[in-house]
Amino acid sequence: MSVCLPSNTICILSLWFICLCSMVDDAVENACQFLCSKQREDGGWGEAFKSCEERKYVESDDSQIVMTAWALLGLMAVHYPDEKVIEKGIKVWSRFSIYATN
Repeated sequence: MSVCLPSNTICILSLWFICLCSMVDDAVENACQFLCSKQREDGGWGEAFKSCEERKYVESDDSQIVMTAWALLGLMAVHYPDEKVIEKGIKVWSRFSIYATN
């Protein structure tokens, strides 16, 4: 069974797809801005368990290897253009990794 779509449908679907991609781009940009705003002075990231209780972001007292790794993975996955943010995070993550193997 073949499906025959009128040319209007193709146009509408294409426009819908363009709008959807634009919304995704905005969401990714907002997520990157959030991550960058939460990067700690030492270059890592950390979130307290209290975030679960309060249902909002609560920064931990220190950077954490897992949170730093997740933040780096997210930024690298979308090819975040500010390499300094990623480089600072990698330095912190590397220090954690050295301690974890010793």
